[in-house]
Amino acid sequence: MGATIGDRLDDKAIIKELAQGKRRREIAQSMGCSDVTIFNRLQRLYSQFEARTDAQLVIKAYQSGVITTDEAA
Repeated sequence: MGATIGDRLDDKAIIKELAQGKRRREIAQSMGCSDVTIFNRLQRLYSQFEARTDAQLVIKAYQSGVITTDEAA
């Protein structure tokens, strides 16, 4: 069975950090991985959520229930 949107803890953590206004480099540092890893994960998330920007991704994740307002704060 394939992973669905928001199934992966790291994906949810990336979206939460985006919601807090963090940049990709900051997210990579806090997660202990490279900028390229975050870039690649975001590209996959953009595709899954049909989003073009970080803001669209966060909004669509919120609307679909992947994150809540408490988690985004």
